[in-house]
Amino acid sequence: MELIVADSAGKTLFPLADFELDMDAGWGDGVDNTFDLIVRDPDAPLPEAAWRVFADGTEMGGRVEGFELKTGRASSELHWKGSTWTGVLAKRLLWPDAGQDWLTLSGDANAVLRRAIERLGLRSFFSVPDGDAGVAVSHRCSRDVPDAWTNLRLAMKSAGLRLDAKWVDGSCELQALPVTDWRGRVDSDLVGFDLTSDLLVTNHLKAAGKGELASRQVVDVYADNKGNAGTSKAMAGVFELEEYYDANNSEGDDLRDQAMDRLKDMQAEGGVKVTVGEGVSFGLGDIVEARHYSPNVTVSVEISSRVTAATGAGVAVTYGASPGTTKIG
Repeated sequence: MELIVADSAGKTLFPLADFELDMDAGWGDGVDNTFDLIVRDPDAPLPEAAWRVFADGTEMGGRVEGFELKTGRASSELHWKGSTWTGVLAKRLLWPDAGQDWLTLSGDANAVLRRAIERLGLRSFFSVPDGDAGVAVSHRCSRDVPDAWTNLRLAMKSAGLRLDAKWVDGSCELQALPVTDWRGRVDSDLVGFDLTSDLLVTNHLKAAGKGELASRQVVDVYADNKGNAGTSKAMAGVFELEEYYDANNSEGDDLRDQAMDRLKDMQAEGGVKVTVGEGVSFGLGDIVEARHYSPNVTVSVEISSRVTAATGAGVAVTYGASPGTTKIG
């Protein structure tokens, strides 16, 4: 395979056949939505800002944002570095209009994508198919988490969709596609996993808001052993894990809601690294199942990251996820 290098407007410059590409896309711990490209062609120039490098018809590639030249006594390496398509979105904000608390994304999913790309000023980089997705989405972008990648992903998820991308003629085409539930549709022998499970996580969060010393507003929120959050203590003694949260600009219901959201985010059960056999491919947001027979463990997960390693000789992909359902025994 080869990569295509294009300028900041998407005009093809030259191909690359001798390279090593490492990139990741998705969300969660350890995912930075970047790529590192080792360019082995001795005639390749230093890249310019916002050049594009991609494999046509795939999601592989992104926007060049820098380079690193490593030299030694006998050899040197030129690295092009930048953001994958998810990283380009993650570095832009869907900020509410002046005087508004929220920016609402609503309507047909593909129409929402078109309006968002227009709002971000990225029509020269991203494209969206002309047709409708046939599914309506509704999502509010807040000032607390305003990045475009998170909000567009959650907008699609609100209607059972996922955000898909592929490079077509120098631009990155975004499309809303249905989430695929692969459970029972892929031979479990083709799907392997490395599972880490947290048996105890923070289940008592003490959040402090506005005020000073003893007059400072404080709320306590709790989680039970199933990850449900509330205001009543559920875990005590050796099972209780406490943590302090400083929210000094919040008060009242806003302080409680912030604490509740933060505690819910802390209820992750661990992580899953998913490996798949030849010819099996998943999209970010798809649901897959993997099994281990001794001990008997079945894991159903939402694919949340995709790590790609590519050379001119081929491509290898590893998936990451957070477990949605873990069944033991």
